[in-house]
Amino acid sequence: MREVLTYPIGAAEIREELLFVLEYFSARGHASCEVLFGWAWGNDYYPTDEWAYRTFDLGSVLREVERAEQAGWGKLAQDDLYLKFPPLELEFRLCNDSDLHISFDQASDVVESFYARWKARGFSPAEWAKRPDGSPGERIRIN
Repeated sequence: MREVLTYPIGAAEIREELLFVLEYFSARGHASCEVLFGWAWGNDYYPTDEWAYRTFDLGSVLREVERAEQAGWGKLAQDDLYLKFPPLELEFRLCNDSDLHISFDQASDVVESFYARWKARGFSPAEWAKRPDGSPGERIRIN
């Protein structure tokens, strides 16, 4: 497993990246994605302690995020939001630490596209190998 992650960025930039991710995959023919509201808004978002990905039309993801924010369950850049775009085997995390992550097994044009975008936007992306426990291992590349 590998991961590209950025330095912390502002909440407005996190929201812009969410919109860009949704537009990017819409332009690539995806109509929906899988969304998981993670720590900590998952505590209130899900009716039980079993958190699970839910499928949303791309056009409704931001509305659902805003609904969760308005309910006081969490906030982008302060709580984890995960996005998957099957059948692609990668996962985006808009992180509670105000940074961005893409986890993947195989390099792809999608990963390269986001790495280049984040570098151009000054987000200082780095790529790491991940250990089996999910912690960062060896750095593969930086900026």
